[in-house]
Amino acid sequence: MNLFYNVPARRNFLKSDFVELRHIIDSFTRISLSYPNIEFNLIHNDEELFYLKKNNLRKRISSIFGRKIEDNLIPLNEKTSLAKISGFILKPQISRKSRNNQFLFVNNRYIKSQFLNHSINNAYDGLLKDGYYPGYFIFLEINPSKIDVNVHPNKTEIKFEDEQNLYSIINSSIKHSLGVYQIAPVLDFEKEPSMELPYDSQKSLIKEPSIEVNSSFNPFEKDKNNGEWEELESKIEGGIFNKTNNNEEIDSPKIFQVFNKYIITTTGSSVIIVDQSLAHQRILYEQFLKSSADNSSKSQKLIFPIEIELSKNQEIVLSEIKDVINSIGFKFTINKRVVIINATPPIISDNPVEEIFQDLLNDNNSYNIKESFSQSDLIAKKISKLLSIRTGKPLKLREQQTIINQLFSCKEPKLSPFNKQIFVTLDKKDLDKNF
Repeated sequence: MNLFYNVPARRNFLKSDFVELRHIIDSFTRISLSYPNIEFNLIHNDEELFYLKKNNLRKRISSIFGRKIEDNLIPLNEKTSLAKISGFILKPQISRKSRNNQFLFVNNRYIKSQFLNHSINNAYDGLLKDGYYPGYFIFLEINPSKIDVNVHPNKTEIKFEDEQNLYSIINSSIKHSLGVYQIAPVLDFEKEPSMELPYDSQKSLIKEPSIEVNSSFNPFEKDKNNGEWEELESKIEGGIFNKTNNNEEIDSPKIFQVFNKYIITTTGSSVIIVDQSLAHQRILYEQFLKSSADNSSKSQKLIFPIEIELSKNQEIVLSEIKDVINSIGFKFTINKRVVIINATPPIISDNPVEEIFQDLLNDNNSYNIKESFSQSDLIAKKISKLLSIRTGKPLKLREQQTIINQLFSCKEPKLSPFNKQIFVTLDKKDLDKNF
């Protein structure tokens, strides 16, 4: 079959077979979630990728995304005059740094809505770590006369007649389900025994506590107990904070951190302000590229191997990039849709291995070579971002110095792997302009 016989120009808009297959799986997933009561089968190059039996929504989700997810589904069920809400949300502990497990349907049609997504995220407030997103499979049934589906060519965006009330209904419904399943934080109304008054004392008169006051006390009196103040005064007058006992000037700090985000250092006539996260990305990126190019990467064997059940999309991604992941230090075996990780790159020892590995296989990672130099380059970029020091992390002086030294030893210290400026330089004349 030649799909492009009459429209050959359309073929030019296609990406690699690998990327297009994943787009097909995305569409297949959305449709099969909408109709769990229908049997679905997906075959690619004579290989059966999916065989989904008729089932309920919970089992359909499990058959697509793996058994682990089924144990973390919280049901939603709310009916109002405006809309009926059903489906499932995921427990906060299996949230991810990507939005892969976010599915919103209106009248069984998959849609995207930043407004309603904000309502869902808000309901999880205080339950997720920074940078993590909730997962959900939410179905809305709304009177078709209350929505407009013609606001986008591919019909994935919808205009709602009563957005504000729908926002509140979804938000309240999710909070209610989280509360029912004891996921949301609750106030502890149980009293500590020490906080209770003994029964015998409840009828007794409360005594006013006695306070002893020394009326002759003078905090400014210079006596033997106040010798420290005299010593401090003399040190200030003598300029101890400016000079040492050997009359040598104390060196001011050459490097320090501000806002837990920037590292500031100086040269002879300028100040350099470095973004710590972007700098670390560049350092890791070049390290991974080098180890991948010359196969010099080392691996750290795990005492207890880690098993990860993959979605079909993740399985396809892994088959495409397994050689590159192996070259940077991951050692693993594959048994159907289960990956057994036996060793990891030493640099990720302080990070959750399963989470890092899953993030590398995220559905929104196209790993399309057209977008970069090679798959090795794309994966080095991805993993450098995953493992880099985060904004908001306080660093010790030695850590700050290490980042600065390693950054300026890089081949390209000015730009991050994603072409963001890593540092700015302020000359003395730039500072003088502000005074």
